[in-house]
Amino acid sequence: MAATPAAVLKARHRHNGEQKKMNDAMSNPSGPPRSHERWARFRFSVIGPLLAAPPERGELREQLKSLAAKNWQHPITGQRVQFGLSTIERWFYTARNEKKDPVQALCREIRSGQGRTTRMSRRCGNC
Repeated sequence: MAATPAAVLKARHRHNGEQKKMNDAMSNPSGPPRSHERWARFRFSVIGPLLAAPPERGELREQLKSLAAKNWQHPITGQRVQFGLSTIERWFYTARNEKKDPVQALCREIRSGQGRTTRMSRRCGNC
């Protein structure tokens, strides 16, 4: 018994959807990227062209100024934002100096005191 054209299309659609889910899971097995991963990828997208085609000696400052003048889409909120030259410069050198994974180097660092509460002493609190 031959399958009807509608049944074939339905089966093909279901297969394509399952394949997409599998591809998505394989590209990021832990689910959607967390915010610090999205920030790292965003930072890399800003400075990536400088890493891929390093500027000639003396041209880095001008290219950093150009990047600092641009409006960027915030990786979390989608709003338009700008970043200072020194911030972009810091991202550039952080990624450039990383030997293994420049994107991972651009993830935010966890504060050393994270999870601990800090309190001021009474003496300081009364100042």
